[in-house]
Amino acid sequence: MRWFVFLYGLLTYLLAIRSLVYFVLFASNVPWVKTVDSGPTTTWAAALAIDVALLLLFTLPHSLLARERFTLAVQRYLPGAAVRSSYVLIAALTLSFLMWQWCPIDIVVWETWHPLARPLLIGLSVAGWILSAVAYYSIGHLQLLGLRQALDYLRGEPERSPRLVTNGVYRYLRNPMYLGFALGMWSTPQMSVGRLLLSTGMTLYVLIGLRYERRDLLTRFGQQYQDYLRAR
Repeated sequence: MRWFVFLYGLLTYLLAIRSLVYFVLFASNVPWVKTVDSGPTTTWAAALAIDVALLLLFTLPHSLLARERFTLAVQRYLPGAAVRSSYVLIAALTLSFLMWQWCPIDIVVWETWHPLARPLLIGLSVAGWILSAVAYYSIGHLQLLGLRQALDYLRGEPERSPRLVTNGVYRYLRNPMYLGFALGMWSTPQMSVGRLLLSTGMTLYVLIGLRYERRDLLTRFGQQYQDYLRAR
């Protein structure tokens, strides 16, 4: 069972990393891969309905499965070390399905060819994705994606207690991961209706998740987290 949990966690971790990297390319309209503005087209009304349904398919389970009921359900069949991996697996699969089935809506909302504005916006987007990656690494991506729990279970070590991260980029910014995500999604010299829909849906999801995350951190760390908020 220990090796099964480890391999399950490792495969889930690799799938999650692949999905996250591909999402950056997908949202940024990088050539040579399917992106938010490429792929088979249909009427804008049909595309809008499909894309909204895909956003709901990703965001709603991703939120509901974070509840305690999901943890208890998984623990009926797998050790506690596999709970996070199961959550990450579902999130990665639904995100991959969203990108696979996304229908482009290539109506242009804004576009600039200004010789300064265009590279500036592209640079801000790249900087945003890099900031998110650095923040993800600083906060402990192995723990977030479930691989740390699987490794500890394989070694027979007790589950590690979560800690409040205040070093690295979190020394200067309260929510660097979300700030970087916003810059990556919204800083673009060309915004289509499809990308606007994706950016809006994902941003709303992040803002709602941020509210619940802050509440959980206050419950878990209390005064330590309040002091951190006042200092940042």
